[in-house]
Amino acid sequence: SHSYELTVTAPAALMDSISTTAAFCGEAVGTAWVNSVSTSPGLMFDFGAGATTNSLVDHLPAGSYTVTATDSAGCSAQIAFVINTAGDIAVYIDADTLLAENGAADLSCYTVPANSPATFQWLPTTGLADPTSATTACTVAFAT
Repeated sequence: SHSYELTVTAPAALMDSISTTAAFCGEAVGTAWVNSVSTSPGLMFDFGAGATTNSLVDHLPAGSYTVTATDSAGCSAQIAFVINTAGDIAVYIDADTLLAENGAADLSCYTVPANSPATFQWLPTTGLADPTSATTACTVAFAT
């Protein structure tokens, strides 16, 4: 009788982990890169814009993403990751915003950076045409 021993070594995972940097103040400056020790031939990464050999993607806004790695044998793996946001969004109310009794005025503010994904909420909302807009008409009435 003969005894045989067979050792099968599994290949390294296609991806080990994802490293990220944050998007700053709502700007699309986040990055993500795949950490991998895989030597699998034909390894490609798809961050959502098509497969490439580049394991780095940049210019990402804050949000949730998935990367898919595929090799030439058709093996694939996915990892979900999040690009966080860092920094402050500054909101300014123009110095020339005037309030008028028994009249109307426009309230306006702006953010820095200008394209920040900010939401607005004016409080109190009494007399405001749109309390969630950066610019809103305000009707002021004298209260007795």
